[in-house]
Amino acid sequence: MFHGTDSHGTPITERAKQDGKDPKEIALHYHNEFIETFNKIHFSYDVYSNTMSDYHREKAQEIFKRLHDNGYIYEKIEPQAYCDKCSKFLQDREIQIECPECKETTKADQCGNCTYTPTVEDTKNAVCLECENVTTEKDNKNLYFALSKFQDIVKVNTDKNKNHWRVNARNETEKYLKQGLLDKAVTRDLDWGVDIPLARI
Repeated sequence: MFHGTDSHGTPITERAKQDGKDPKEIALHYHNEFIETFNKIHFSYDVYSNTMSDYHREKAQEIFKRLHDNGYIYEKIEPQAYCDKCSKFLQDREIQIECPECKETTKADQCGNCTYTPTVEDTKNAVCLECENVTTEKDNKNLYFALSKFQDIVKVNTDKNKNHWRVNARNETEKYLKQGLLDKAVTRDLDWGVDIPLARI
C-alpha cells in the first residue's frame, strides 16, 4: 500500500508564514510527525513518501505533460481575488466569503457547513484572511485541467459501481456530478510547489 504526506499548497505556506519558518521545514516536521505516530501504533505502509520527493515531482510532471499534450490542460485568463493591501493574488483558502447556498461565512475553497464548492463569481468582494481587507478583482492567467470533459464518463462509472462504494463516498461524488464537474486551476501564484514542465506562462 502506498501513501504519503501532502507537503505543498496553501495550508503549508500559511503555517510557515504564521511560524516564521520555511515551508519545507514545516512540511518535513509534519511528515516526520505522521511517521512517528504510525510507528507508535505499529502501523505501516509499503511506501510512505511525500510530495517533496524527487519521485513524486517527476511523476507529477510526467502526468501533467501527458494531460497537456492530449488537450486536457489549457490556458485561461479570468478575474481572481486580489488584495491591494497585501499586493498579491489570493488562493481560495486565503479568502472568506458568504456561502451562496447556506449563507454561512466560510473559506472559498469549500463551504465548511454545506460543502458547496464556490465558483469564481462567488468570490467577488471576498475578505482577505491575512489583513481583513475587502478584495478586488484582477485578471490573472493560469492553466486549467478540463475536468468538465470527464462528466459523462465519471457519471457512467459511478452509476455502474456505486453499490460497491461507501455511502459517504457515493453521496460526495453524486453531489459534484449534480453541480457539474468544474474545470480546476492547476497552476497557482505560489513559490512552494512542483514546477510545471512547460515554458513559463
